[in-house]
Amino acid sequence: MTAANDSHHTALDDAHLSPASSPPDFQALLGSGAISPLNVYAIGQVRPAFPSEGVEKELLQAATPATGPVDGRMVKDILSNPSNRYLMRQMCWIFSVQGLDAYVLEPAEATDLELLRDAIGHDPHEEAYSVVIGSIYPSASVGGCATPGLPSVRFDQLYTFHLGEFVAAIPKPDDLNIEHDEFGQLVRYGFWRLVTHDSNAGASDEHRALNYLALRYPKIYEMLARQRSDGRAQASIQTVRPIMPGGRVIIDANFDFGEGANASRDDWHVRVDVTDKFPFLRSELKSLNFP
Repeated sequence: MTAANDSHHTALDDAHLSPASSPPDFQALLGSGAISPLNVYAIGQVRPAFPSEGVEKELLQAATPATGPVDGRMVKDILSNPSNRYLMRQMCWIFSVQGLDAYVLEPAEATDLELLRDAIGHDPHEEAYSVVIGSIYPSASVGGCATPGLPSVRFDQLYTFHLGEFVAAIPKPDDLNIEHDEFGQLVRYGFWRLVTHDSNAGASDEHRALNYLALRYPKIYEMLARQRSDGRAQASIQTVRPIMPGGRVIIDANFDFGEGANASRDDWHVRVDVTDKFPFLRSELKSLNFP
């Protein structure tokens, strides 16, 4: 192994833990003295960080030989070597949403460290997104990874996908009279609208419902494409929490489309149950315009 040069500046020199410049306000969600953890269903990106300079230098010494800049790709390659697996347990893992650091990630099981490693080092052109589902706590519980302003998420599920592949997998209805490329653009636009709505950080029930719909309910994209094809204005998105018997937590997602050149106003509604850690569809998408 080569010794790390103390004067060598790398792309990860700024990857030490520090609070985001404008972190989401989780105190309003956690409440004062809250004991029970909150559920989180967030979409963003994972990046590695160092809890100390010693861990950073240890990783640099494992880069033998160094073949390029020490970036996420190189860190991923280093950690993919079984002899360097111990470093994965020393690293910190930051989850950012819309470009802002939001959470410190902690795997519920040690075997899930590989999911963190596999979430980094993607080519920027691949538009890689990671999805984290777990429980959120006020601050990181892993010693050196505790960061002021960043809660900890102990995740039960973490997976990474490329947006282009996601878009290509959404089927275009045969009777929809638009080109596949245009349909793909509408899917991208719809995905962006859902995951960025109202500073969506995936911690509130409303945001968890929208992220679930964005990832698990393709009919949303068919609806958006049909509305645009009919010439209606883009949808406004509203979330409502109805009072339900039995204590279930339900979120209604309403999509209101303005009038177009040859089309009247159209409103749609879908219901998601977010009571538990894993949301699910409570009722199908339907029009609110009754004859």
